[in-house]
Amino acid sequence: LNQNDWNSVSIIPVGGVPRIISGNFGGVLVSFNGADRVGVDGFNTGGNALTFDNQSVSTVATISFTNDAHLDAFQNITVLGSNGNTTGGVVQFGTATSTGNDSITFSTCVIGASAGGSPANCVYSAGTATAGMENSVIVFNTCNIENYFNATFISTGIQAAAGNTGW
Repeated sequence: LNQNDWNSVSIIPVGGVPRIISGNFGGVLVSFNGADRVGVDGFNTGGNALTFDNQSVSTVATISFTNDAHLDAFQNITVLGSNGNTTGGVVQFGTATSTGNDSITFSTCVIGASAGGSPANCVYSAGTATAGMENSVIVFNTCNIENYFNATFISTGIQAAAGNTGW
């Protein structure tokens, strides 16, 4: 989703059965490029029923945030990926153009390994190091961050590198 003039966008599965957005994709599966006020709620009558799954073993995220995405909320979803890069993650926060990727919340979610393999990091953020342009107010509330491993490098559940504040 790119930046636009909308007031808000909601993504909610319907039908009472699990919904999966997946692929073995060499690029980011879902990119929030400057997207503001997006809500994704994976809950339906079957529980957490919305899954994002990028099975590619290339060094790409399943979900990424770039160019000042803010006020985005995700709850009751599963995000799976195989990004083995030490400077990448299943969920990844990148650089900004003016204010940073800010006020993004994940609640009651699962973030972990895809069938393609284990990621080196489940969450990785490397923002813009300029004051006022950092990635900030990023929240993971009651989420399971699981099944990350790389035998060659240090693996982390959440890694906030340079250009981050107020996590």
